[in-house]
Amino acid sequence: MIKVVYVVPIIAPYAIPRYQELAKNKDIEVHVIAERDTNAERAGWHFQNIEGVKTYLLQGKITKKF
Repeated sequence: MIKVVYVVPIIAPYAIPRYQELAKNKDIEVHVIAERDTNAERAGWHFQNIEGVKTYLLQGKITKKF
């Protein structure tokens, strides 16, 4: 089993299809760790669960400011 972990400031909508496509491969376990649930500068970018992907929200435990 291959594990792929992405650590991102916020889950970008354009990246979701990439995560989902990777997760379709049963030999790959995909994890996405988001530092924040949203950002005022990125309207429409919000934390969300992604089908087939293990998602985690740190809510600013790493980065305090953006």
